[in-house]
Amino acid sequence: MRRIDVLGILFGVVVLLIVLLAFAAKRKFKGDRTECPYHLKMAYVAYETARSDFGKPAGLLDKYTQSREFDHKQPEVFFRLLCSNGLGLAETICPLDNRRVAVSVPTLVSSNLSYFISASPNSGDPYRILAGNRNIAASKRLIDLTTNRITGWDASQGLHRANGFLLFGDGSVGQVSASELSRRAGLPSNHTNVLAVP
Repeated sequence: MRRIDVLGILFGVVVLLIVLLAFAAKRKFKGDRTECPYHLKMAYVAYETARSDFGKPAGLLDKYTQSREFDHKQPEVFFRLLCSNGLGLAETICPLDNRRVAVSVPTLVSSNLSYFISASPNSGDPYRILAGNRNIAASKRLIDLTTNRITGWDASQGLHRANGFLLFGDGSVGQVSASELSRRAGLPSNHTNVLAVP
């Protein structure tokens, strides 16, 4: 085989590899954009399952807290409840996050979570924020929306850049910008909302 033929074959293989790598990277990025909403939707399904099992929309955690030490400031307590009602442990982590999945439900801690959750859940209201990406711009782990204003997303955490996903009280999930997050958090539906941030 001549040298020019070998170079031509090598060039073709390199071009093919570049195209395949570009396709794989694009596909992974698209997967990252769809997995977060899926995880939040599954959290909603688990929440509704727990709510229907316990039969108390306002006291979702009543039965759970009777037998366990409970601190409503800890988002992992809520996620342990959700994981006991159908949410998979892998669904507590955003694909873009470098945090690790918990080994089991009892070992689930804040460092195993990519999502904040409402410490005062109330389903049905399409404007009420139930959960969302943890890259919310906050200096506290517990944000009372009655007294605290959310300014947007923290892009330094590397999750979805300056955007994030929110789960609302009606089960819908949407990707919102920093200004939209601030606007939504200020709506009357969220005036009594408290968010537990990992």
